[in-house]
Amino acid sequence: MDLKQLHYFTEIVKHGNISKAAEALHMAQPPLSQALKKLELELETTLIERYRTKWSITETGQYVFEQAEALKSRMGIMRRTVKEIELGEAGTLSIGLSTACAQLCVGSLKKFKQQYPNVFLNIQQGSSHQMEEKLRENDIECAMMLKPLYDHDYEMRTLSREIFVALFPENWSLLENHVSLAELHTMPLIVLGRMEGYSMYENVLNAFYEKGLKPNIEIECHDIGLVQSLVKKEMGIGVVPLMGVQQTPGIQIVPTDDLHLIFEPVVLHRKERELSPKAQHFLTILLEDLVEGEQ
Repeated sequence: MDLKQLHYFTEIVKHGNISKAAEALHMAQPPLSQALKKLELELETTLIERYRTKWSITETGQYVFEQAEALKSRMGIMRRTVKEIELGEAGTLSIGLSTACAQLCVGSLKKFKQQYPNVFLNIQQGSSHQMEEKLRENDIECAMMLKPLYDHDYEMRTLSREIFVALFPENWSLLENHVSLAELHTMPLIVLGRMEGYSMYENVLNAFYEKGLKPNIEIECHDIGLVQSLVKKEMGIGVVPLMGVQQTPGIQIVPTDDLHLIFEPVVLHRKERELSPKAQHFLTILLEDLVEGEQ
């Protein structure tokens, strides 16, 4: 039994007789009659009772007709969905967002879903190191994350250039609306910790060392949201990229005079893996949004 046989049978039932069905199918009547007999032999049942002047569909024939129609419908859906997936209009898009870079993408993700509502988004979040691991394991197609030190395996685009700021508890009084490294180094500091393959932590330390200062780092973590929560509880002063900071009651965002570090979030994917149409659509929207934001 094959799909063609089932299609022939449904046409016979719909048209009420073999001659009209043969005409609709643009084929001779004898091959169509033979196809019906072959289907009945394979199913070991009579699908249509033939009489001299009329015919009627049997109970098994009605069941086969209904199942064949449902199968044809599912086949149609399958063909449309396959085409949509090939065009990047359906299926699943798996992307990674590092904690520090997530806010850069929210608007673009919304726009992507508006344009491609049938694409399911699988968003995985974590540290930049974790996102790089997921890229290597092909768990995600692309990632928004910190720029890695070793980038020869990736196609990469810088998303923005962000400065570092200091986060103070709201009720800590400041003489000025800015702060220097000389002032910061004596305070209890909360920074984003070391990550293999990334130099942000070392760059912050070196900024102090170059001025002959030893920073008083009391807490390290890997999440800017956690840094903010700790600052709000007055456990120290956060030193973080401005991009990842959320305006939060209880926290002062203070510019630094001489911490001349630039934080460069990037979007990247592996060179050896061709991006799916879905991922290409998303990156087009993301990069268009960045261009608009720069204007």
